[in-house]
Amino acid sequence: MRMIIGTYEQAWMLRLPFEDVLFREREINMAASHLTYKERESGIEALKILAIIMIMISHVSQSLLSNKGVLSAIDVSHGAESLQYFTLVVFRHFGAWGNNIFFSCSAWFLLSSKRWDKRKWFFILFEVWTVSVAVLACTIFFVKEDISARNILRSFLPTFFGNNEYLTLYLLFYPIHPILNGVICRMEKAALFRLSSVLFVLYCGFSLVGGTFFYSSIIGWIAMYFVIAYCKEYLRDYLDSIRLNSILLAVCMIGLLAQVSITNFIHLHSYTAGKMFHWAANNNPFLFLAAFSMLQIARKWKWKNAVVNYISGLSLLLYIFHENLVLRTYIRPKLLNYIYLQYGYSHVVAWVVLLALGIFAVSIVITAVYREVFQKYVKAAGNMLFDGLRGIYLAVEGRILRIPEGKNSIHTSQERR
Repeated sequence: MRMIIGTYEQAWMLRLPFEDVLFREREINMAASHLTYKERESGIEALKILAIIMIMISHVSQSLLSNKGVLSAIDVSHGAESLQYFTLVVFRHFGAWGNNIFFSCSAWFLLSSKRWDKRKWFFILFEVWTVSVAVLACTIFFVKEDISARNILRSFLPTFFGNNEYLTLYLLFYPIHPILNGVICRMEKAALFRLSSVLFVLYCGFSLVGGTFFYSSIIGWIAMYFVIAYCKEYLRDYLDSIRLNSILLAVCMIGLLAQVSITNFIHLHSYTAGKMFHWAANNNPFLFLAAFSMLQIARKWKWKNAVVNYISGLSLLLYIFHENLVLRTYIRPKLLNYIYLQYGYSHVVAWVVLLALGIFAVSIVITAVYREVFQKYVKAAGNMLFDGLRGIYLAVEGRILRIPEGKNSIHTSQERR
């Protein structure tokens, strides 16, 4: 009989099997999911806000360093020759860092899940499409911007073209996480340690350095998911220590600065070129472990703030809106051009931070209005579309499953035996 324990900590202290611990934690998470934004703990919610600000700073830096529609774009392909330019290169790594914060937060709670919510998944997909098309229409009709045919097509198929990297990855990962959880729950401690260690070394080590072992972002997420699972189950004492996680965070920050500094030195001395952002990857172990340690610190930070929780609840919409293909391709360069023409780039780092914070503030207002006024209609349309597509799929599936099996099929042969 499955034992029910009062808290996750009690279950962990008694060293119950992983699936029993997860069973209890699922109950806790289900109860927490019904709390209003005013009642939720704010530690992790504040971390999510920090993550989205880091991502915005990274994206503004990316526009400035990419030479796409920006006057006097900063070229660091041969190294950063000043402290300001070096800081911008470091900022460029904040995007992967922020993505890893979001993934660590998601993985921490997804490990307690047994199945995926198809309606929730479809609504995220539908909302990404709705926002993408709405921004495209507003830009064409109100801003009078001349959008290329290629970007119009990409705006109509945002997930297909991966316009928002993190959300596309999440939509791929979310349906398979219950399968991964089933595998994890059936693994002994030694087996889980070996698998997570091998995956981590292969895809957060060798693949990052040399691009080997057929790395892809989804494989990197799976590798990190197994690492998080092992840590959550078997390293709980260490995860609960703010001191140890602060040390890990400091080590990772120093490691990241060392990576960027060494890479910059190599570029400045003409040993290579065009690789300044090589370490700005989701599978950079320093960025992953830094994000994971920040999650553990935030998890132990017990406080509540309704405003923080509300803004954190907008994080998905903030990500969709601020990194919209049309806005980042046509509007953000215009803002940077205006800054350059009016004020120059003598304080470019300050301007990047201020512009990112300005985009953050404006995005909060727009996404809050959308959430309070329009989201309910989008959700109703999404539910209708989901029900219609689900009905069509089940009808087709039913017809396919009713096709008689051949005499030589494996299933028929087994029944004969």
